[in-house]
Amino acid sequence: IKTCANSPSSCRYDEEILGALGTNHEVYVRVESQGYHWYKSQTYTIRIESNDAPIVTVLTGKDEILPTETMEISAQASDDDGIAFVEIYQDGSLLKHCNGPAPCIVTVGPYDLPDGSVVTFDVTAEDLQGLQTDATAAGTLTVRHL
Repeated sequence: IKTCANSPSSCRYDEEILGALGTNHEVYVRVESQGYHWYKSQTYTIRIESNDAPIVTVLTGKDEILPTETMEISAQASDDDGIAFVEIYQDGSLLKHCNGPAPCIVTVGPYDLPDGSVVTFDVTAEDLQGLQTDATAAGTLTVRHL
């Protein structure tokens, strides 16, 4: 649907994809080298929806934590409709509720748990139109003893 011969190192398609609600469109990128070899990217499926859910990013900083340590968990959401709130949960319990699109940060630990225990952090975000997303098992920490 788009050719980028004039700017071969950068190509972007930012037009509206038309279709009925619920229809799927497969998209991929095809690149031709100077030696006339064709390369095709992985195929992705885009589904036409009336409104998309927020996209959530969670950072734990590292994968493991000592039983005596604390660390920060950071969650951020983005959505074209704006972000009403972000919530961080630990093993199903609400740790922090943050209003707006700014990063939501909470300090966790210390953990009096056996070596190898896994602590899971889930995030929920809601856009300004009331649509929520859940990033289940978005972040995990493994408790390690020295």
